Parts: sequence; structure tokens; C-alpha cells
Amino acid sequence: MYPVLFGMYPILFFYSHNQEELVLSVLVKPIGISVLVSLFVYGLVYLFVSRLKDAWKYTAGLSIVILFFLYSFNTVALNLPRFNKFGFNIVEYEKLAMVFFIAAVIAIFLLLRSEELRNRLTRFFEAMSVFLVVMLVVQIIVFELQRPASSVSQTYLKTQGTQEQTIPPDVYYLVFDRYANQHVLEHEYEFDNTPFIWHLENKGFYVADKSYANYVKTLLSMTSSLNMDFLQNMQIEHENGHPRTDSLSEYFHDNAVAGFLRKKGYRIIFSGDTWGPITYNPHADENYTLYDQDDVFIQKFLSTTIFEYAAREWFGLLSHEILFGVGDVIEQRNHKFDSMKEIVSQPGPKFIYMHTLLPHTPYIFDKSCMPIY
Repeated sequence: MYPVLFGMYPILFFYSHNQEELVLSVLVKPIGISVLVSLFVYGLVYLFVSRLKDAWKYTAGLSIVILFFLYSFNTVALNLPRFNKFGFNIVEYEKLAMVFFIAAVIAIFLLLRSEELRNRLTRFFEAMSVFLVVMLVVQIIVFELQRPASSVSQTYLKTQGTQEQTIPPDVYYLVFDRYANQHVLEHEYEFDNTPFIWHLENKGFYVADKSYANYVKTLLSMTSSLNMDFLQNMQIEHENGHPRTDSLSEYFHDNAVAGFLRKKGYRIIFSGDTWGPITYNPHADENYTLYDQDDVFIQKFLSTTIFEYAAREWFGLLSHEILFGVGDVIEQRNHKFDSMKEIVSQPGPKFIYMHTLLPHTPYIFDKSCMPIY
């Protein structure tokens, strides 16, 4: 039992440290996978030690050792201070993998040789696995009970008189994350964006060429924009002097603009991307995305384990390319613009919020919008 609990702990720990940006349902798939991985490791180890006396004690202890190295490898690599001593940089993945392998072999040898050590470790892991999992489950439950209720657009909505129209127009809010204004592009990157600006103006668009963001982070800026007010005027919960991400996300998803337009008969369509709060909007009538929060959570979690290193070194995949990587990000971007053609053709009135991490990192397209990988 406790190898299964031990395998669940890293996922619960990862979730608890990102809980403000997630919903509880994202745990179902990764915990199910972790149980299968733990049982697979346990069964594999048992095949090798089944002829030994008290084989289950060997199996449980050795499974814990293997699971520990599987789940902790990349986390250790990312958090060890980078240093060189006698020409040996332990943060290089190949050398760190060798250190882990040697440590695992030593641990397995000691478990096989010493019955006293094996019994002590068995009791220790049993108690520790139960304690860690229960502690995190309680922490997660307490947080969920304190999570803000979904009532922002109803309690905060400020409306003004508008002229009724027979056929209301569709409303499009297209967000290109980190797209700089003309002055910044020219001054910092020596790029003249004038032809594009002229093209928009010739199409009848008004271009606010001297506009600046009021906030330095996406969620802060978009929450303010979609609620037509400054953050200090909203009832956003704070922690250690900073706005809580879950509270911001609730205002962002259940925003005043969408609430106002819904009352006017609009459908709310959300086309997000592969980052936390903009992945999926539970308050929208329709969501257009290839990947939901489950996929994003699993990908981010796997990036802390040895699976990412193995995928890159043994199978030639790019960094962070396990569940979805650069190729899938390209597919997600293309899907977003292809789906806009479908959205445009749908009957209105509708409010479309489209948020894309372009030209945000990763930089995977050239100036002609062709993939560079």
C-alpha cells in the first residue's frame, strides 16, 4: 500500500503548490496514472525478488527507492546550485543521472544485505507515506473550502445604459500575449510595425498607439480589463500582500463584461491557451482548446521527473515534450486560428475572448509564421 501512497505524494505536493491556478478535478487523471506506475514498479520488482524470504518487504522497500529517483530526478537537477569543482558539474544531466544510478545501486544493495535496515525503513516509509499524504489532503481540503465562490459577475457587475439594437454585433476580444506597441518594437527591437498599423487603420480600426498596460502580469491586466475597473476596487483576496491567483482567476473567468453581454443575449466563447487560468473558462458557454487543465497539469508535473530527461535523451524529444511539447504547441496555435473561422460562422450575438501565447515564449515561429523547429 505505501508505495502507492508514496507515488501519490509528489502529485499532491505539486498540486498544493499550484492550487490557486487549478481545480480539484485535475488530480483524477494524474493520480490514476501514478497508482498504475507504482503498481507496475512494485510488480516488476516482485518478479526479481519473489524467490526470497519475506519478498514483500524487499519489494516495498526497493519500489520506494525506484519511485524516489523517478520522481525527484529533474527537481534535483533544477534546484541544485550550479557549481564546478575539479571540472565536475553535477547539474549536467548525464553526470547527475550517474550519481542517481550509483546512489540507487548502493541503496538497493544495503536493503538486500541488511534485514535490520530493511525492517526499519519499512516501518519508516509506512508511517511517513501515510503522514505526508494525509497532511497534503487536509491542506488541499482546507484550501478548497476557503476558495472564493463563483459569483463575481453577479455581485460586482457595474452596468451603464446602452442603446438596444435589433441585431447586436458580435464582440471579439483578441489578446496576443506580450505583443509590444509600435514604439517599443522600433526602439528595442529595431522593427518597424508601421505597415501593419496602416493596414488596420485602412480597415477602419482605431489604433491606440500610445497605450500602456497598467499591470506587469497577464492575469492582473486581463482581470482589470474584463471587469472595466482597477484591481483595488474589486474584492480580490490577498495573501502576504499579493492578490491570490485563485481569486483573480475567478474575477477573470466570471467577469463583468461577459456578465453584461450575457444579459443582452450573447453567448460567451472562450479560446484559451496552455497556461493555467487561460486554459479553460468554466463560466463560458463554449471553450475552444486542444488541451484542458488535466493535460497541462500532467505535462508540468512530468517536467519535474526523470521522464522528461529520458524522453529527451533516449527518444530524441525536445525539452518539455512529453505530454505535449513544441510540436503540440504549434498544433495548438494553428488550431486556435483555424477554429476562429468556425466561430465567425456561428450565429450571434456572441462574445469571443481569444487569448494566445504569441509572441510569448516559446519562440517557435519565424517572421513569416513558419515553425522554426
